[in-house]
Amino acid sequence: PVGATGGRLALLRVHKEGPASTGYDGVALADPATRKVTYAPLARTYDGTPGMAGGTVYVSGQTGRVTAIDPESGRAKWSRQTAVEGASGPASGERALYFSSATGRVVALSPSTGEILWTTDPRVDGLTGEEGSGPRVTVAGGALVVAADKNTLFAFDARKPPKSG
Repeated sequence: PVGATGGRLALLRVHKEGPASTGYDGVALADPATRKVTYAPLARTYDGTPGMAGGTVYVSGQTGRVTAIDPESGRAKWSRQTAVEGASGPASGERALYFSSATGRVVALSPSTGEILWTTDPRVDGLTGEEGSGPRVTVAGGALVVAADKNTLFAFDARKPPKSG
C-alpha cells in the first residue's frame, strides 16, 4: 500500500511492458472491513517514487516532477516541476509537503496547488543515490530530518529553511 484514506488502503497498479515495469497506471482503494475494492485508471502512466499524504497520492519522478493524484478518481490534481531530482516520497508537515533528493536538496510544496514554497541547495555531490539507498525526509516536531547520499544526515527548522543560492 502507498497509504490509507478514509479507512481504505490505497495501492498503485504497476504498468508492465513485457517483463519491465514502466510506472503506475491505476489506483485501487481496498476496504479491509468490507473487502470491497474500487479501481480508478490513471490518465497516463506515472513513473517515480509513490507516497501518500493527506488523502492524496503523490508520484515524484526522476526528473523532479511531482504529481498529486486523487485516489478516488485517478485524476491528477496538479503537477509541478521541481529542482529535486529523483525525489523521495512526501513527508507531510504543518502547511507543506516535503520531498528530498539523494544530494540533500529539499523542496517544500503547497499540498493544495503544488506551488513551490522554497527549495534548498544540495548538501552532497552526485545525482543518483547509492544502490539500495534513497533520499528520505521526515518531519519531527517542527524540524525536517533529511538522509542523503554518503551517509549524510542533517536537520533544520522547517519554518526557517537554509537559504538557497
